[in-house]
Amino acid sequence: MALKGTGERIGSRRKATNALVAIGVVVVLLAVFRVLALSAGRVAGDFFYPFLNLPGKAYGAVSDHTLLLNNRFELARAVELLEQQNRQLLAENTRLQSVEAENARLRDLLNLQKPKGYQYIPCEVILRDPLYFQEHYTVNVGSADGIEQGAAAICAVNTEGGIELAFAGRVARVGKHTALVQTLFNPEVQLSVRLPAAGAVGFANVDRTQSFVSRTAVPLTYLPENIIYSRGERAVSTGYERHLPAGILLGTLSSIDMAPTPFGGRLYRQGTLAPAVDPGELQGLFLVVSPGGKPIELLQP
Repeated sequence: MALKGTGERIGSRRKATNALVAIGVVVVLLAVFRVLALSAGRVAGDFFYPFLNLPGKAYGAVSDHTLLLNNRFELARAVELLEQQNRQLLAENTRLQSVEAENARLRDLLNLQKPKGYQYIPCEVILRDPLYFQEHYTVNVGSADGIEQGAAAICAVNTEGGIELAFAGRVARVGKHTALVQTLFNPEVQLSVRLPAAGAVGFANVDRTQSFVSRTAVPLTYLPENIIYSRGERAVSTGYERHLPAGILLGTLSSIDMAPTPFGGRLYRQGTLAPAVDPGELQGLFLVVSPGGKPIELLQP
């Protein structure tokens, strides 16, 4: 009986050891997969760039050959249709010109100046990571188009006040024809944040000692403690970071902790920031490059 009990204990210990080893192997494999996915992103983006752009080129080539096969009557109908479309586009262009003139007049009245020294490069999202699509994505421009590491990505979003520009990420790695953009949901994207209504400045993703995992908000720390904050108030860029103009919408304050007590030992407050841009819905955007200047380093975490 004693030998049987000893054998059962040894068997149970072996099972527990095998289970721990299996869990350790799974954790190591996941870690290795993430490292390999991030390190191969740049090479894969440039390698697959011609294939990702191939459908558009193929469509254009098929359209050209189809046009050559048409007879003269079909070509005449196509020309008439194009002339009609040109008239519509001309009317739309005239309307847009009037809108642009009105916008310029309103800017003059409000004394709004376009940020100087910034270059805006249009691009499209061509590749997403199925597991980490909220943290990063790949766009179809790179160093050949003047993109630099650290360039800010911005896009237009609908807000209660109308359409405005919002922060969509920051370039982490640059290839010749592609660039990897990390979003605010990536802990490596650390920004200074200004809350105009409260008159305060804080920092997103800076306090790495704070354990925080969310798909709807990011940690916001180092907020002054003697200020009244309101949930839902706007958060914008400060202009301290290179490539990112001041006043670009970052998101809204989604939560704020209680004010510290006099004997709590804390000198600041912390909360969460809900980004204005959903990475899963991004398609067309701009990358902002500032040729000169250096970022102001306010804090070294």
